[in-house]
Amino acid sequence: MRFWMAGGAAAIVTCAACGGVDELAPGEADESIESGSAHRLPLGAQAKASGKLRYYGGPVLEHPKVVAVLWGAVDAQVASGAGKFYQALLGSPAFSWLSEYDTNVNAVNGHPGTGQHIGRGSFDKTVRISPAARGTSLTDAQIERELAAQIKKRVLPAPDADMVLMVHFAPGIRIRLGTSRSCESGGFCGYHSAFRLRGKRLAYAVLPDMGDGSGCDTGCGGGSAFDRVTSVASHELTEATTDPEVGLAKGLDAPLAWYDQAGGEIGDLCAGKTGRIRAGGASYLVQQEWSNAAGGCVLSHR
Repeated sequence: MRFWMAGGAAAIVTCAACGGVDELAPGEADESIESGSAHRLPLGAQAKASGKLRYYGGPVLEHPKVVAVLWGAVDAQVASGAGKFYQALLGSPAFSWLSEYDTNVNAVNGHPGTGQHIGRGSFDKTVRISPAARGTSLTDAQIERELAAQIKKRVLPAPDADMVLMVHFAPGIRIRLGTSRSCESGGFCGYHSAFRLRGKRLAYAVLPDMGDGSGCDTGCGGGSAFDRVTSVASHELTEATTDPEVGLAKGLDAPLAWYDQAGGEIGDLCAGKTGRIRAGGASYLVQQEWSNAAGGCVLSHR
């Protein structure tokens, strides 16, 4: 087992009124969090020789709705290009084939699945936040509390069944998961996780800066700095879609969804294998993902 404990517009939104949701009571942003455990992409991870994802009974994201979150002075190309990338990925054949992992099947224990169909996703918006949690070393718990606080202030939208926050960080910020850190030997390129806020799941992914000299410029994919960002982001978004509550699972049972006991999630099985998608005259590097039907890593298939 590998459990680690620890289309919309592309404009950047900086306002503090981004949705008509009930405001949380004072202090509730912290007190109501049920924390999960991050599932990371290790630095230098390699594809597995074989695999088979099995269904353990948990939910998937039927229509992933991405909010790109800019934490601090994020690289300018990431800030301007993340939204277009998510629009391209979610509307591409590299994403639409994930219906292979619908949950209208029984789990491995014979219990009925959640009866969900993975369909077309959407990009909601890019939101730049001014976090109270400052400094160059952050824990996952600090990130979760900050996201909850930004929801309380209505800077970020309230969670729903499909929302996933893709959180991009400024250069120089390191994230700690236990004894490992982002962009360092023995550490990770990114991760996805989930927590519950007022009983609702919030799926999110953490994406450190991938710029030259960051440490994530080796072991997190090739190409340009933005290529590394899109490759890791595609890995995390696809895993968050097919297994959003991996961090809330206590073992090989629901709310775990699609998982390979020996190899991990859909992206882990294909780490390091990439291809390109094209949209709007642009080309984006993305990671291939594991297909049970094809018996291997694919960019897309029919």
